Amino acid sequence: MHSIMQIANGIGILNAERMKQKGIDSIEKLASSTVEDLIKLDGIGVNNAKMFIEIAKKHLKSIGTRERIQNIIKKNKSPSISSNEMKACDLMIFGMNRHKVSLETIKKLASSNEEDISRLKGIEISNAKRYIEIANKYLESMRKEERSEDIVEIVTLKQKEEIKLPNELAITPKLNKVSIPGKLKVKEYPQKLAVKTQHPKREKRYQKKQDIDAKSTMRPSYGIDLKTGKKKITSSSPSILKTFFPLETMQKIRFLHYKIKNLEEALWKNKEFFSSELNYILDYIKVLNVNYKSQSQIKILKELDISTSFYDPIDKKEIRIWDLIFECSRVLWILAQAYSFLSKQYESENLMENAIVAMVECSKMYKTAAYFSAACTRQEDKGFTLSVENLELNSEESRILAQSLATTSEENKRNYSMAANLSAGSVSYTHLT
Repeated sequence: MHSIMQIANGIGILNAERMKQKGIDSIEKLASSTVEDLIKLDGIGVNNAKMFIEIAKKHLKSIGTRERIQNIIKKNKSPSISSNEMKACDLMIFGMNRHKVSLETIKKLASSNEEDISRLKGIEISNAKRYIEIANKYLESMRKEERSEDIVEIVTLKQKEEIKLPNELAITPKLNKVSIPGKLKVKEYPQKLAVKTQHPKREKRYQKKQDIDAKSTMRPSYGIDLKTGKKKITSSSPSILKTFFPLETMQKIRFLHYKIKNLEEALWKNKEFFSSELNYILDYIKVLNVNYKSQSQIKILKELDISTSFYDPIDKKEIRIWDLIFECSRVLWILAQAYSFLSKQYESENLMENAIVAMVECSKMYKTAAYFSAACTRQEDKGFTLSVENLELNSEESRILAQSLATTSEENKRNYSMAANLSAGSVSYTHLT
């Protein structure tokens, strides 16, 4: 039995936890379950249920093929292999599975026919062709390495010391002295210092290399050490990675996204959190709220390596995020929910002023999220939760709740005239809406 958490990235961690609570704790159970069983769980629709079952079946099929190939390799593997005759090597057969096999097994695989391999269970002709091609390519690379090893000869320092020059060349011949007459005067001319001048074009190129943006990373270049014959890092050459955000900004965005995920999980589980954590959302929006012009925002989302989907609790479906401005609207919606949670907590503790302020901030965040939702131009499906109409309605509801909290606070203070004015204003507004 394989745990269902192995495919948590494909079906979502929250969905995997829900399935475990209902008894579907393995991939086999998920593959054998029906769509009707999964629909009973909260937040899983018909399309998602079908997709989860297909993912489980494909995963089990891939596990079965891996086991079959391992058995084939074990059968073809020779019982005793000496280190002098043949050396073990790593061969990537498919995917991320690596098996240590001998060179003799690889040669057998390269010389075998497609029909012989296809007769084995679970292996198609196309896969058999691919395995034979991989084996041939590996053998060709081994031959090239052997040729290069035969050509390149590295002389060590000990071998250099052993090489001695003959005595005739080692002893320098003595020169005869030549007498200079006294009348001749030797003039000493001042030696000109050799000054290296740089061409103006080369200077410009040199300045361009120095002014490389922070987006570029340093890639080390390798050389061969004469003593050991191994590779060594000699210098680092710049290789420009063309990304929209600099590397430091990308790291900051990923950190803030992680903190917002933790806050969202705390809200979902009704756990307490610090009010200072709400500043992470504001910093996140300040970084992302820029003019992207004609840049591909899907490519930028892949570069940032952040989640590109969210679950709509009203429509009960996963919505793909194509616009970074829509991502800002999503986190503002989370911030509004956090302020609403704080307002209820303050109200239970009888801190009415804090409860009113938190509810007013909740209304503001819903209103701002509606502005961002209306501003995004590349989002195909916004869902109902983050639609402009729903966010505007939530903003007005939060404002009315804040006004009702203020009315009850004034009644508790026995300031009945102010309470009457506030209640009259809220009643007239609700009649208008």
